[in-house]
Amino acid sequence: MFPEWLKPAVTELILNDVFFSQVFYALENLESEIIPTAGTNGVKRFYNKEFMMQFPVSEQVTIIKHEICHDIFEDMFLAGTRDKMIWNFACDYKNNQLLDEEKNCAVPKSWLRDTKYDKMSKEQVYEELIKGAIKIPVSVLGQDVLSMENDESSGEGEDGHDGKDGSTSGISSAMREELRQKLREQVQAALATAKAFGSVSAGLERAVHDVLFPKEAWRDRLKKYFHTMSWKDYDWSKINHRELFRSGFIAPKLYSEDLGTVMLAVDCSGSIGEHQLGEFQSVINDIFMECNPQKARVVYFDTRPLRTDEFEPSDYPVRLTPVGGGGTDFRWLLDQEKCDVCVFLTDGYGSMPTTKPDFPVIVVLNHANEVDCSAWSEETLNMVRK
Repeated sequence: MFPEWLKPAVTELILNDVFFSQVFYALENLESEIIPTAGTNGVKRFYNKEFMMQFPVSEQVTIIKHEICHDIFEDMFLAGTRDKMIWNFACDYKNNQLLDEEKNCAVPKSWLRDTKYDKMSKEQVYEELIKGAIKIPVSVLGQDVLSMENDESSGEGEDGHDGKDGSTSGISSAMREELRQKLREQVQAALATAKAFGSVSAGLERAVHDVLFPKEAWRDRLKKYFHTMSWKDYDWSKINHRELFRSGFIAPKLYSEDLGTVMLAVDCSGSIGEHQLGEFQSVINDIFMECNPQKARVVYFDTRPLRTDEFEPSDYPVRLTPVGGGGTDFRWLLDQEKCDVCVFLTDGYGSMPTTKPDFPVIVVLNHANEVDCSAWSEETLNMVRK
């Protein structure tokens, strides 16, 4: 389903791209006078006729593909507590990169596209943009990742325009997940069809495969660990009204306390690359925003601590700036002041403690090899998959 005036672009899409044309039909494609450009909320896509007709058919096709990318990569689900507009910009940079690298896809020069972000994740691009040091150019789109709860239906959408005539307002989390899974199945079917015709690039196939068949990445595991630590206990002075309503029993409420001090230990022996450091920094800042530690202590080390920086919530986002170093030794850890949790970013190769400190330690390795850190840590995570 799509507006009649969009037919030339849809026809070109069908004739030239098996994968994107299949995913195009997975959702409703509607005309909108309220949304000023184009947008998607993962349930419906919207196109402003006046906006779209400014462009030649080839660029209309690129706009359609751009919106489909937001759907495929589930950008509307992944914003979390981030600033929605800046997250939209970060997604645009990466999605436009993917389109720019595809054959027969004309990405207009006015769009958000910068090769300096090519080796970054969307999360890392967001961190760069949120610092405010980089001026974001005016984008043709830029506000097109809409909320499921607030599309054109009612209230105010992510683009700041009141809606009137959709049908996804107040959508439940269960229904949202059901729709998300249905779209994944349709994307998977489209990928299989495109592969059968030999018309999908290796880059696009790899990116889509990572969405369809996700493994629990180190960043997700680390976040889960922090979230587990931030939930402390049941409080009998606070009544769990949901349980009282459901069963009639008085039950304590689970309360959350902010984390105290988190220590980040960054290996400066030369084994940590700039990209890995940036990815680690991005995840750490996500955790800080979600779990609210009272303080972060960053220790840069080689055979000993080289420098320690301390951050409070008002200093976030944290920027990691390592200093040069030599070999690697982890035994200094046993002499450190106690903290709630310590996270190491390292290759894991060096002299290790034979006992655990009196606080939990998580080791994040910057490679896919197995290194036994069990004598002094609770868990070891790998940044790179085998």
